[in-house]
Amino acid sequence: KYGSPDPEILRPILDLIVSAIMVRPTETPAICRDPSDDKFHAAAKAGGASFIISEDRDLLDLERYEGIRIVDAETFVRVLETGVNLGG
Repeated sequence: KYGSPDPEILRPILDLIVSAIMVRPTETPAICRDPSDDKFHAAAKAGGASFIISEDRDLLDLERYEGIRIVDAETFVRVLETGVNLGG
């Protein structure tokens, strides 16, 4: 129905999946206006992430947390395509 995915699109996604790690945050600070989103910040910090990718406005409005960029999927795709940390 949809055809085969383009390998050029799949490669960066597969690279991200392969490099993913499981983390267990030791604390979950209350930093977001939606408390249910705090777990994403805690996991990103525990894992040493550079980005949180989300379409959630409560997260996106923060823009950055302790050096971790919070961007939407479109922005992150541009980062992957260009190799430039937009505004990093």
